[in-house]
Amino acid sequence: MAGCISGVQKRIKDMYPRAHFFHCASHRLNLVINDLNVLPEVRNCITKIKDTITFFKESAVRMNVINSSNCKLTKLCETRFVEKHKSVRQFNEKFIVIVEGLEEMSTSKHFNSKTKQRSLEILNAITTPNFVILLSIIAKYSAKFEFISTILQGVNIDLQEATKRIQELLQIVKNDRCNSECQFNLIFKKAEETAIKIGLELKIPRRAIRQTQRDNNPKFSEVVKSINNLYGPLLDNFEEEAITWYEIWLKKTCDPNTQIIDLLEESKYYPAVNTALQIAITLPATSCSVERTFSALRRIKTWVRSTMSNMRLSSLALIHIHKNRFDDTLFFENHKSDVMNHFGLNVRRLSLLFDS
Repeated sequence: MAGCISGVQKRIKDMYPRAHFFHCASHRLNLVINDLNVLPEVRNCITKIKDTITFFKESAVRMNVINSSNCKLTKLCETRFVEKHKSVRQFNEKFIVIVEGLEEMSTSKHFNSKTKQRSLEILNAITTPNFVILLSIIAKYSAKFEFISTILQGVNIDLQEATKRIQELLQIVKNDRCNSECQFNLIFKKAEETAIKIGLELKIPRRAIRQTQRDNNPKFSEVVKSINNLYGPLLDNFEEEAITWYEIWLKKTCDPNTQIIDLLEESKYYPAVNTALQIAITLPATSCSVERTFSALRRIKTWVRSTMSNMRLSSLALIHIHKNRFDDTLFFENHKSDVMNHFGLNVRRLSLLFDS
C-alpha cells in the first residue's frame, strides 16, 4: 500500500501528482511509539511482557493458576494498537498475581519439568529492578495511548479532531518532560510499592544531568510554504494570502476550538485560503473507514454474486456502508418511490407473468 516504487500510493500519485499520501493517524502514533524500541532496555521489557503473556495463554492449565484472581491478559499484538496498549496496562495491573503464579508453577509438582524450568526463567527475567521500573513507565503512558488510539479509530473523527487530540497528548507528554523529576519520583514510588510486595529491593538508576534534545514547533510561515509546495498549482498567490489572513484572524479571535468549517465564511475573500481549507476538510484522519469498507465488500461480493456489475456492486456497497443513513425512516420514505420506479423500469430476464 505505501510502497514508493510500485505501491498503491505510487500508482495514485502517477495519475494525480498532487494527491498527498500520509499514514493513518493510528499507524503514525504506533510508529512513533515503536521508535522507543531502539532503546535496548525498552525493547527487552516489551519482549519479556510478550513472552510472559504467551507462556500463560499457551495452556489452559497455566491460565487457571492466575484466573482464580480474576486476572485477564490480552495478547500483545504489534498490529492491533488498542489491544497492544491494553495488554501492557493489564500486565502491570496484575503483575503481582503473575509473579505469584510463576512462583507456584516453578515449584509445584503438578507441572512437568519443562514448564517448571520455563516459568523459573520468566520469573527471574521479570523480577529485576530495571524491568519493574520500566514496566511502570511504559504502563503509565500505554494507558494514555490506549485512550487516544481508541478515539483515532472512531468512524466520525476528522483530521482536525484527530490533530486536536494528538496535540493534547503531546502537551501532556511535554509537561511530563518538563517535570521529569517529579514524574519519575511518582513512578518510582509506585514501582517501589510493587517491588516490596514481591520482595525486591529497588535502587534509582543513573539518569542524565540535563535534557539535551528539545522539540521545536514549526512557524506558521514554514507550514504555509509546505502547503504551497504541495498544492501550489491549485492555490494561486497562497503564501501572501495565507499570512495576511492569519494576521487578521489573530486580531479578531484566536480561539483554538474553532472548527475548520467555521473558517470558510471568514476566508471567503481569500480564495486560495478558502480552497486550502476545503482541502483540509476532505483529508481523512485514519484509514479505519477504508478498512471497514474492504470488510463490507467481502460480505457483498460473494461467490454466488460473481456476475454482479460494477454499478450494482457500488450501489449495494454504498447502502451497506452508509446504512445508518438508509435506516433513517424519513430518508427512506422520501426516496422509496424513486427507488421503486427505477427498479420497475429496469429490463429483467426473469418473467413475473405467466399464462393461465
